[in-house]
Amino acid sequence: MTRKNSTFSAFVVVLLLFGGPAVTAQETTVDVSIDVSIDEVLADFDVVWKAVSEEYVDPGFGGADWEALRDDYRDRVEEAE
Repeated sequence: MTRKNSTFSAFVVVLLLFGGPAVTAQETTVDVSIDVSIDEVLADFDVVWKAVSEEYVDPGFGGADWEALRDDYRDRVEEAE
């Protein structure tokens, strides 16, 4: 590590340990309402579920019953507001 890099690294460590400029969180409200039908939502769910089932790295899904999970989560999507 060069002297310039080590100096910068030391500065970052000191800043992290002893704090820098005070940063305060601000509450933000965002309207995320969308106007889509439940049929569109379920169609999107089915597309994503199919893509994952065909492309997921573990064809055994870690031993999970993928189809039973689909049925459970699809029911949850239908019931969601």
